[in-house]
Amino acid sequence: MIQQDDDLERRLTAWLRADAPDGEPPGLLRAVASRTARTRRRPGWAIAAQWAPAIGIPVPRLRYASHVGWLIAILAVVLTIAAGLLAVGSLPRLPAPVGPARAGLIAFDSGGDIVVVNPDGSDRRNLTSSPALETSPSFSPDGTTIAYWTKVAEGLPASLWVMNADGSDPHDVTGSTDFSGNENIQAAWSPDSRRLAFSVGDYYSSSRLYVVGADGTGLHEVGGGSLSRSDPAWSPDGSLIAFRGHTIGLLPDAYPADPAIGVYVIGPDGTRERKVGHSKGAGGAPNFGGFGGPSAGTAPSWSPDGRSLLFATGPSGHHVLAIAAVDGSSERVIELPAGDDLLPIFSPDGTRIAFIDLTAAGDQATVFVVNPDGIGLWSLDGGTPIAPNPLFWSPDGRFVATYAVDLAAIHLSPADRNGTGAAVVRLWPPVVAGALFATGFAERASWQRLAP
Repeated sequence: MIQQDDDLERRLTAWLRADAPDGEPPGLLRAVASRTARTRRRPGWAIAAQWAPAIGIPVPRLRYASHVGWLIAILAVVLTIAAGLLAVGSLPRLPAPVGPARAGLIAFDSGGDIVVVNPDGSDRRNLTSSPALETSPSFSPDGTTIAYWTKVAEGLPASLWVMNADGSDPHDVTGSTDFSGNENIQAAWSPDSRRLAFSVGDYYSSSRLYVVGADGTGLHEVGGGSLSRSDPAWSPDGSLIAFRGHTIGLLPDAYPADPAIGVYVIGPDGTRERKVGHSKGAGGAPNFGGFGGPSAGTAPSWSPDGRSLLFATGPSGHHVLAIAAVDGSSERVIELPAGDDLLPIFSPDGTRIAFIDLTAAGDQATVFVVNPDGIGLWSLDGGTPIAPNPLFWSPDGRFVATYAVDLAAIHLSPADRNGTGAAVVRLWPPVVAGALFATGFAERASWQRLAP
């Protein structure tokens, strides 16, 4: 076989010499030398001959079929890389920390336990079942964990806990620190789901702002001096925490008794604190009738781009909605019909605002949706009364969730006029409002964000 191959090689060589010209075309040698002088040498790792031994592919020894072996080797490498990329692409992806996401479970507290349920009310499961009072669940932005508060009995310290979304690995993140007497205790997650901000204390004297790692490390108070800080909300980029502030020791019932009342931002390390909402009473007085307390307290709402903060402002009974630029360059009131507008919150994409209009009695409210420019105002569920509790959007922006007046159900109402899919999640046992005020816990719920 080898002798036949040699004979074929000699015959081909003789034929090529006979058919080829006597000399190279003019200038060919100079052109080749110039081109090769400018060509970068290929690195050794890019030469296919050096891959074959590493991946265990034998190099063919046939003289005229060797290119087939190289093609097989290269194809094998390409297929290996493609398989790896497909494997990585098939892994679950975490949702972005802000903006629209797929809607998952709804978490709420019922009977002193943390419960999760599908949006249609099916597959209800208790994630906690201890004798302690566990409340105010809050899903992390990545949807994998839940923060919640617990205390054994009235007068005993309250602790912040974190567990996985399936209820596994519950752990105390605030330890032995005494947080009894707390009135506003829903924690705010950082966008990377690694830290929590929360406020503790008495609205009528002082509330203190804290930050702690979700693993229980780094607990520290943020800010100091004469300012009370409550209702924190983390900026989309994680660099700032917005909160409502007022002067420690000043009763905020009389408007505007305290010129310090307003919306502020501060860094998680306590630096860069400044007032953002400068209109009188910006953020609302921190009490039930004005804006706050166990039932009606809510944090300022960040726009998804992190440039603006939405909040209520004005005297008790006559609040309006305002949007302020975080850099202090502007602040404007959203023009709406006269009412007592509270608890505003941006939709996940920032194109709409949900809020409540509180009745004169203060024990019921109506939910509205409007564009940030004040256009497109309409009432959800035909103006059906709801409890004056904080609202929350579905992660995909299709629904606004509210509590029934008797706190026995959560209503999921389409946020668009022509939206469909309204649902009711029954709470059993129902929340007892008197018990909430006695224990100092607010009724809160949270909707899990999932990757698309």
